Amino acid sequence: MYIADHHVHTNWSHDGKFTMQEILEAAINKKINKIVFTDHFELLKDIEKINYNQYVIEYNKLKSKYSDKIEMGLGIEMGLLIDKLDKFDKIVKTHKFDYVLASTHRVNYISALWEEYWDEITQLEGYERYFLYMLESIKNFDNFDCYGHLDYIIRYGDFDKKGFKYKDLQDVLDEILKLLISKGKGIEINTSFRNKGFKEFHPNSEIIKRYIEFGGEIITFGTDSHSPTTLGNYAKDVYELLNNFGVNYICNFKNRKPEFIKTK
Repeated sequence: MYIADHHVHTNWSHDGKFTMQEILEAAINKKINKIVFTDHFELLKDIEKINYNQYVIEYNKLKSKYSDKIEMGLGIEMGLLIDKLDKFDKIVKTHKFDYVLASTHRVNYISALWEEYWDEITQLEGYERYFLYMLESIKNFDNFDCYGHLDYIIRYGDFDKKGFKYKDLQDVLDEILKLLISKGKGIEINTSFRNKGFKEFHPNSEIIKRYIEFGGEIITFGTDSHSPTTLGNYAKDVYELLNNFGVNYICNFKNRKPEFIKTK
């Protein structure tokens, strides 16, 4: 079974602890075929920025060392902010990434982890605010390959543990998925939600199914690992879910282009 984990963080990220080399050694031991490093690029005052020149230097050294043992990809995860899209575009154009993952972590600089995000709004209104911000980001930004953990908001805003039904947010979700497809962009299936004891992935199966029904074809697998222990986790489950939806491949990015690798 071919496993290309397209969402992995190291100690270059503000929330990572393990080095690139430690991640690679663990991936080799777990017989993972490919690791794509997607360390955070966040333009936030409370999060230190990566020195991407040094990041790329370390990556290239390790690629030379490990090229006969494991495939590697140079990636980036960008927490998009609507008023700084030009700066995200600049970093992508500065380096030769294999894979560019866009995400929405905050809405107008406010995290769903903070009480102020939820002031005077319902849980569903909080979800809608998040997706509308994401929609505006996608409308105004093109320089990415896939959108990460589309329903990330559920990770921190599911106070009643009921999540949401697709139909409750169908208009905005349909528009997001159709826009991604029209721009030639993909989605990732992010398995990190499983590690927190939930049954679903990011995004949930309703969103994945809808993306496929609309004609979406570009889908990557990513664990959002910040530790070697979760590398490659649930790949088999992701492939089975996709097979149930009539998709028997997963995408592997090289030089910003997807390759379609059969999973069945």
